[in-house]
Amino acid sequence: MSDAAINNEKLRLIAALRREREAFLALLKEVDERRVVYAESGWRIQDVLSHLAAWEREALATIQAHSEGDEGPRAAPLDGAAFNEAVFARTQGHFAEQARIAWGMARRDLQFAIHEIPAERFAEEVDYPWGERGSISGLVDALLAHEAEHMAAVRAVLQG
Repeated sequence: MSDAAINNEKLRLIAALRREREAFLALLKEVDERRVVYAESGWRIQDVLSHLAAWEREALATIQAHSEGDEGPRAAPLDGAAFNEAVFARTQGHFAEQARIAWGMARRDLQFAIHEIPAERFAEEVDYPWGERGSISGLVDALLAHEAEHMAAVRAVLQG
């Protein structure tokens, strides 16, 4: 992959992350973030935001380590259900604004990290936090799909 192609792909990923976030923010405008989205777990909108931020921080750590050539094998892939439960337990007492800030900061840092990946490292595969292996683009696309899934659930609840 040429440096120009890598730069274009980085810009695509950053733009996609920005568009997805802008769409989610528009959905959340003037919404009570304490509203329950997933009745079975009791997750509120703010819990969804904390959940998304936590997964983005895991992806961010992967990208930063890879960027610096410092990634070693992960001790073990994250158990998604256990990770989600731990994040919920840790953040359920937070204020809605704390969740929104953490969510925004994780996205900002992720976009910056993508921009900063050296071209020679960008095309290499990485170990995803959940155990798969693939490209940086694949990792970011998976995060975008994950956010879109939760955004659809929030939209469904808001539309009643």
